[in-house]
Amino acid sequence: MSTETIKPWFKKYKPVNEWQYLKVKIWSDENLEVEITELSFRMSIHQALEFVFGQLGTSCYVNILSWNQYHNEGVIKIKQSELTTVWSALAKLPLSYNGDFEELPSDSEEEVAHLSEDARLSYERAKTWQEHHPPNSIPTDITPPQFISIQEKGVSAFEFEGEPEANCFVAGRTEIQFMEGENCVQTNLPLPRNQEVYYWEAKMYEKSENTTVSVGVATKPYPSWRLPGWNRYSIGYFSNNGCKYFSSPFNSKPHGLPFKHGDVIGVGYRHRTGSIFFTRNGRRLEDAYTGIRWNLFPTIGANGPCQIHINLGQRGFVFVEANVKKWGLAPSQGTLSPPPAYGTERDSVLLAMGTSSSSSDHQHTFISMNGITSSRPPPYSVDTSENNNLMN
Repeated sequence: MSTETIKPWFKKYKPVNEWQYLKVKIWSDENLEVEITELSFRMSIHQALEFVFGQLGTSCYVNILSWNQYHNEGVIKIKQSELTTVWSALAKLPLSYNGDFEELPSDSEEEVAHLSEDARLSYERAKTWQEHHPPNSIPTDITPPQFISIQEKGVSAFEFEGEPEANCFVAGRTEIQFMEGENCVQTNLPLPRNQEVYYWEAKMYEKSENTTVSVGVATKPYPSWRLPGWNRYSIGYFSNNGCKYFSSPFNSKPHGLPFKHGDVIGVGYRHRTGSIFFTRNGRRLEDAYTGIRWNLFPTIGANGPCQIHINLGQRGFVFVEANVKKWGLAPSQGTLSPPPAYGTERDSVLLAMGTSSSSSDHQHTFISMNGITSSRPPPYSVDTSENNNLMN
């Protein structure tokens, strides 16, 4: 049950033009990430400045091209001729897994052959689906409008969304009802990266012993009929055996106790180290994986009927440390002011209009068909003489 580190990866750089662009991303007040083509590494801001202006020399041309305040990232441009020095310096730095998926677990044909017919078809269908829908096929970064929405709405900006073909539905943003078959749902927004740790919890309701639930994270897009942890770019903690799964249904490893109806499972993500950890009923387990650098979405999956309520930070957590350090996905209350309270006349335009109109009703006049004015419309009368004649 030891922490599993995703092994570093990089490719040999191939010059493509005169200029080289370095993408710089701040992860916190103390750390940032620098990317050169496919290569990624971590360093402190002090080390980064020393690297850019010291290793390359003060005569090196360095230009900040852009900076995005919403994502805390920007682009630096240097000359192609300086890349040899850059590369030699990078080789001495500790690398972290940066999202190249060729290093993910590979499934053998023998393992696939041992699956049942339905499981094999589901596995092959999902594998083909992900080949056509890799994580980079859609934008998953938090956009400026979404960033503003989180500020205004707080944690209410996050909600779980089910695919139309999924056999489940979401009520009240965070209450998930699974029906028959394998299904999963994800949040509309990824885990942010503005604070040290992000944490959320899932409580099991109406879960039978025959239903397996997986609580974890995954990238988008992700096949809606597969549990998190079973397919690439996902991690899951499973209820039936207490094992953790990483990107494959065949690499399960013991991690904790199984969970059942009434249990609360928490998921935490420390983006500076790319660490994923789980909690069970308020007790923290060992870090499951480290070095995860993807845009991660909270993901819940089940293969049978059950109901799961999610706490993204809208109320107190079972895990006490998350409450003390405020690890929710966003503040419980945003900056957007609530609508004015009803029942009082002060600062209420509707009530003020209602009062003025009701007091001046007697001033309105109506014109009848014969041109006579009246303060009220004429009463509605029915001529019954014809009916009386018929009765006689």
